[in-house]
Amino acid sequence: MPRTLSYCRPDHIEARFHHADEFDFIDLDIRLVGDITLALECEDQGEDVEPVRHERETIDFTVYMSSVFCTFRDFIRFLEAITLEVKECAFEWEAEGPDGRLRWKRRYVQDVGFLTIEWDSYKEKFSHRMMLNTRQAVKMLYSAFRTFVDSPEYDPLRYERLSYGESFALILSNASLDDLAATLVRMNADAAKTFLQALDEVIYDRHMKGPKLSWPIEYFRRATESVEPSSQYNAWIDPEWDNWDIEQRMNQLKELFSWSVRSWHGENLRKMRSKLIEDWLSLPEAVAVQD
Repeated sequence: MPRTLSYCRPDHIEARFHHADEFDFIDLDIRLVGDITLALECEDQGEDVEPVRHERETIDFTVYMSSVFCTFRDFIRFLEAITLEVKECAFEWEAEGPDGRLRWKRRYVQDVGFLTIEWDSYKEKFSHRMMLNTRQAVKMLYSAFRTFVDSPEYDPLRYERLSYGESFALILSNASLDDLAATLVRMNADAAKTFLQALDEVIYDRHMKGPKLSWPIEYFRRATESVEPSSQYNAWIDPEWDNWDIEQRMNQLKELFSWSVRSWHGENLRKMRSKLIEDWLSLPEAVAVQD
């Protein structure tokens, strides 16, 4: 009687994070390279026939995260749980309308597991389940995150909750906050206000959709060249600014730099990493051991 022997190789996942075209969304592009199964019929007499190769098609899809419900800390905890060989773990996130979910179910200790990615929005709804090598899955998802936030492509103004001081520092190419303050304190109230408004307009344009650009301080100083003094009140500069000495003006600027800018709501992704995952990935891959 013929017998069928089969070999199934785990799926392969590829991942890449990047900013969406506008606003604070961060896209996660995923490519699922399907598993390959080789089926071989063997006769009792030991005669083999040509193996049959079954390969699932490659699937590409995208989910995204919003800074309003920053989920990246839970994303890292989820990957940490996988490295700890928990039997099953999951996390969900809300993306200002759509709902996403990642679920992991281990097969054996130090072996493969099953990753399910679910997405539910008014445009599309899907659920993809894949059998993956544990190390390859964690390494790909974690390194995709760290590669993105460490790269020139990542712009904190497109996602993070920032102060005015932090934002000003990001758009000045040749000056520090101290340089900026030293420039402003020597201006009259209207010139200082105009300078700050020019900075704010650049921040707003960049944080809405990019591109990630910065300018020398002289670029903003030119905006004040034709400003005439007036008595008009503005939120940037105290009405008494023109009567203050340098120290009083500097104190107000320090306070202004600490104000929250009209930015997004996400955490500082640049500082978000996991020593647990990085140490685990640096270890030699263990030999599979069944429960």
